Amino acid sequence: FKQQSKAQPNFGRDSEGFGPWWRVLIDRTFVEAGMDSAVLQQSQWGYMQKALLDCFTGTEAWEIFPEVDSALQGLQAKGVQLAVLSDS
Repeated sequence: FKQQSKAQPNFGRDSEGFGPWWRVLIDRTFVEAGMDSAVLQQSQWGYMQKALLDCFTGTEAWEIFPEVDSALQGLQAKGVQLAVLSDS
């Protein structure tokens, strides 16, 4: 992630865009974890990339823990300023 962010900041916004940026990161992650890079040339690999991107750009891969609401409300009641930050 660090290497990809340094090479193309802001998730590739100013170069190739979001999708290609993440596909390169997915490829590098699997290859660095020991996958044979020849797999990247197989047509099924594109389906794997798409499945990963679809999963993590949707809501089904993310869960808000049950205690988050009460914790945020408690902090807000104590006057702590809160902000929502997202990379999307």
